[in-house]
Amino acid sequence: MSDILENNDKMLVAYKSQGESMQDFIARVKAGDEKLAPIYDLDDVAGGIVVFAKDKQTYKTLADFYKNGEFSLEFLAVIVGKPQKERDMYSAYIAYDKVEHKLGHVPMLNAGAEHIALDYVVLSSVQNISLLSVKARKYRKGSVRFMLADLGTPVFGDKVYKGDTLAKNTHTALILHSVGFPDIAGDGHRTFKAMPQEGKPWTYFDVERLVKVY
Repeated sequence: MSDILENNDKMLVAYKSQGESMQDFIARVKAGDEKLAPIYDLDDVAGGIVVFAKDKQTYKTLADFYKNGEFSLEFLAVIVGKPQKERDMYSAYIAYDKVEHKLGHVPMLNAGAEHIALDYVVLSSVQNISLLSVKARKYRKGSVRFMLADLGTPVFGDKVYKGDTLAKNTHTALILHSVGFPDIAGDGHRTFKAMPQEGKPWTYFDVERLVKVY
């Protein structure tokens, strides 16, 4: 597979394309090894890096790192519009609304409430779209899309949060661009990075240069 970033005896790291469901992606990757287990989920509409463990001990180690906040997750997103602040912190308590089929605000003490905490910075703006870097401090599946919609700047192409006003039937422009975590052998830190493999609206920005500058 051309989207494999690393493949060794303990883990496999691969890039999921935008619009490919996690179920299909996992099935495709596991075709070569049924023991593979993903450490976290991505939104079906999003793309990006997914880390898989190849055995139970590696899974437990990496899952503990993830649970304890030792994974660093950095997303890239193209959004409709531009936030009022060039950079800011965002925190909220949210839950999945089964009626609306999306995340929504809930009181902190509500059963099922989950805390999310993210930092974002605007890397560039072109006409009515902007490129953002979003770092997750407390992450759950769907939280980046929720945050950006809550700021009034939904992810480009995201029809659930009305980010498809500029273009219909396009992929949701969100990828998990960088993943870092402690080396399972206890020797330093591992970091994996990937640039968007898709076309527009990413091609409106010099993404690789902007990420390096940031």
